Amino acid sequence: MWSKVVSELEALRCDASGLEVVAVNPAFPFGPDDRVPTPTGRIVQEAVSRGFVVVPEGGINAVDVRDVATGHLLAAIRGQPGERYILGGHNLTYAELTTLVERFAGGRRRRRIPVSPAAFRALGRLGDVLARVLQEEQPVSHVTAVHSGSRYLYHAIDKARRELGEEVRPIEEAVEASVRWFEGRG
Repeated sequence: MWSKVVSELEALRCDASGLEVVAVNPAFPFGPDDRVPTPTGRIVQEAVSRGFVVVPEGGINAVDVRDVATGHLLAAIRGQPGERYILGGHNLTYAELTTLVERFAGGRRRRRIPVSPAAFRALGRLGDVLARVLQEEQPVSHVTAVHSGSRYLYHAIDKARRELGEEVRPIEEAVEASVRWFEGRG
């Protein structure tokens, strides 16, 4: 994470010396073709594949990955050198996001396990231990729990709308596309 911050600052310093640089900061993208899966894709994948879902306090700014791609193009065409633009969409709590995933995953409600900030961090530490022992990535890591769980990572996207003409589709479209993508891959 810090490497991204440092890289952006270095790039923006180049703007001061004559090289035109426009920075974009995508929020939390959802949608089709999530081959890795990304951290947001894992949220959907876990909710689709399990009979339960852990729901921390807090929330994120969710956006369709296709709108993020369009935002990159708009920034290249219309962005002002030396500026940064948040490519985001909709502020949702984790509980609201879970409800959307359930709706598109056949409407089957999963057992929700609400967790406090302290419990979520402990779950992240356990995830790190299991990842080392089992040699496979776990749904929650300590880094994830500290940086995103139990925090409201909300963003305003007014600047991208105003200066780039960025329009975002309803988040329901992105979540549905993400659910369909993961369901199609078992």
